[in-house]
Amino acid sequence: MERQMKTRSIIILTAGLIFFISTRFFNETFHLFYNENNFLSFHTLIELLCISIAFSIFLQGWMFFNHTLSKHRVALALLFLIVGVLDILHLLTYKGMPYFFGESSTQKATWLWIISRLILSFSLVIIFLQKDDELTKTLRNKLFFIFSLCTILITVILFMGYDELPLLIHLENGPTLLKIRLEYIISFIFLVGIYLVTKKYLKLKNVLLIPLILALCFSLFAELIFTLYKNVYDLDNFLGHIFKLLSYYFFMKGLYIANIEEPFTRLKETKKILEENEKKLNTILTMIPVGITISDLYGSITYANKAAEKILKISNEEILSRNITDPKWNLKTIEGEDFPEEQQTFNQVKELKQPVYDVPCTLKKEGEKDTNLSVTSAPVFREGENIDYIVNTLTDITENINAQKKINYLAYADSLTGLPNRNAFWEKVKEMMKENHASLFLINLNRFKNINDTLGTEIGDFILLSVANRLKENYEHLGFIAKIGPDEFVHIINRKVDIVEYGRELLIILEEPIKGEQLNFHISAAIGISTVDKEISEEEFFQQAHIALTEAKKLEHQVAVYEQRMSSLLYEKIVLENELREAIDKNELLLHYQPQVNIVTGEIIGVEALLRWVHPEKGVISPGKFIPLAEETGLIVQIGKWVIEEACDQMKKWQQTGYPPFKVSVNLSLRQFFQKDLIETVANALKTSGLDAKYLELEITESMTINVDRAIKILKQLKELGVTIAVDDFGTGYSSLSYLYKYPIDLLKIDQSFIRNINIDKNDEVILGTIISMAKHLNLELIAEGVETQEQVHFLRDKKCDTIQGYLISKPMKNEDFESFLKDNSHIINALNIV
Repeated sequence: MERQMKTRSIIILTAGLIFFISTRFFNETFHLFYNENNFLSFHTLIELLCISIAFSIFLQGWMFFNHTLSKHRVALALLFLIVGVLDILHLLTYKGMPYFFGESSTQKATWLWIISRLILSFSLVIIFLQKDDELTKTLRNKLFFIFSLCTILITVILFMGYDELPLLIHLENGPTLLKIRLEYIISFIFLVGIYLVTKKYLKLKNVLLIPLILALCFSLFAELIFTLYKNVYDLDNFLGHIFKLLSYYFFMKGLYIANIEEPFTRLKETKKILEENEKKLNTILTMIPVGITISDLYGSITYANKAAEKILKISNEEILSRNITDPKWNLKTIEGEDFPEEQQTFNQVKELKQPVYDVPCTLKKEGEKDTNLSVTSAPVFREGENIDYIVNTLTDITENINAQKKINYLAYADSLTGLPNRNAFWEKVKEMMKENHASLFLINLNRFKNINDTLGTEIGDFILLSVANRLKENYEHLGFIAKIGPDEFVHIINRKVDIVEYGRELLIILEEPIKGEQLNFHISAAIGISTVDKEISEEEFFQQAHIALTEAKKLEHQVAVYEQRMSSLLYEKIVLENELREAIDKNELLLHYQPQVNIVTGEIIGVEALLRWVHPEKGVISPGKFIPLAEETGLIVQIGKWVIEEACDQMKKWQQTGYPPFKVSVNLSLRQFFQKDLIETVANALKTSGLDAKYLELEITESMTINVDRAIKILKQLKELGVTIAVDDFGTGYSSLSYLYKYPIDLLKIDQSFIRNINIDKNDEVILGTIISMAKHLNLELIAEGVETQEQVHFLRDKKCDTIQGYLISKPMKNEDFESFLKDNSHIINALNIV
């Protein structure tokens, strides 16, 4: 377009120049076709056209697209308003025209002409020397008032005092020297204007400036011709008006292109782009599996994509006919309760005026399976904080919920009896211990191992199923029942009863003969009972029952209630706490390191730093004994800080010694994880040691993710430091699997209870395979803990779990022993059978 316009303009300008020169060399020839008697008519016609064009320019610049007020456009419009008015007065006062506020006068008309041309040329130069900015409507109106006032003043001054003005033209001799000089001045100003606009065009390459260059050139030609005529009716005067008309035309064309043609072209192109983008957007919205709906502030649904139809299982027409708060949706919580109206994302967005993410709910439809949804809603604002409409996304999470339920069942149910297992027991005992009257009955089947060994596991399983059924039939409605071991069951109640009598009745029911196909089986059991009569931990609660069970096996009636005299646990606990406090100051704590290796290559990819306590008199004290105590007393915060600092220091020393870089993994306790200065502690340890954050891995447990908002905030801050996050003992908790994609975690450590049961418990193998597959799909790294046998390695290789940790590779070692281990990896090669 630019090239065509440029070429066309050069042709027009060349033609105009040739015509201008021709009038000089062939003046007599032109006179043959010109009659001075017709000048007034031609002059009137040309001036009327010029006036029309001038007012057209004013209207274009003033009225079209007034929502974008350009300083240049408004100034040109007002300039041609003045010029148009002066051209009218010039026409009406021209020699030979009728009376108009006085006799027509060549002198008056010529002065109006000169002033009009001076204003036009000088104003154009001023305009193009200014930067083109946007104007407010108020300023535009003020400019209109100022220009109108100037026009009136010029007109009044000319009409009242033109007799006092110098003479510009003689009827016999033509223009005076003053008039010719003024025309040359005007010509020079037009020439300056041509230079300024051409320079601007060469810089900006704006095609809209080309018509303006043409207009200025023809204005220059007009002014030069007006210096040559001899009387007001001769050919040169006529030709000057022709060039003036052409200049007005190109002024109008330039503004037309800028104000009408170019905006409409842009509008057309924008419309085409919007249509293409709309097609793309519709294609995307049709293809994506996420349902999308749009609703207004009253809840009326105005749009729904194909995925929404599929997820909601109704037609688009029916979706659009419903309100988003319509009870017909029959929304429930994931647990099956009525969904609170105030928790609906639509209502939350209206109230909060901000997006609401991942709200789970269940869509119930009669005769069809429930659909579990994750709903996100976000407002789209019109102006300021006024919501225009709300966009909702619907994600079908039914498969995820079902998978979560399946994993939860496999992880929390006994595979043989269907009763809750040990994992479920530990979760339930926490809940039931909140009541003051909780009693725990720990039931052990006497000599059950002998039954398995002599009669076989099939008979043993039959007996276990029979015992489980009896417990469920008689006691499930009274409290919680679980199978927590090969021959152990537990029963918890929250009622005031005679616990000894209750236990004896339970024994009587269990000891009734179990009828088999060929013979009856008589079994006996022992019951240890503990009660919550003060604040104790669930571990103590269970331990007390276990101590009582040991005592019960010595009694004839085989029912015993825990008493203080049965153990000295409390005293040992107090002593241990004091000694633990001293151990911190006496540097009795140290770290052992257990390697984590690639199952395929044998490469050490990391180590887990494990806390050990070497008592000067009692020797090595088990972490399972002192760490829970440290957690309970708060000492774990001080100990945990030391562990992080020591692990970072040791890892940096290994790197400086020249050992290959790998990560060191440190366990965070629950209390330590929620400590306010955790981030500062980690940051300082990294800074002091000089260890790169990518070599530090922090392990959390699933229980730490229960407080969602706080946990996410802490984990994000840790991730900002550059450390990696691992979930330890994965699969043993009872938290929602949603944290796998909600929380910024990098790695899952599969609990050793699942690894231990490889080739033993098929259910654990199913769980393990599910966990590995899920982690792979979520791009999470995996480490299998507690690997001790070749069979476990083969299973994990088959399932593509590439990293392991356990006694098969090495037990936890002191740092000096670990350094020797790093120098010789033959044990790893042999253990993994790597060729």
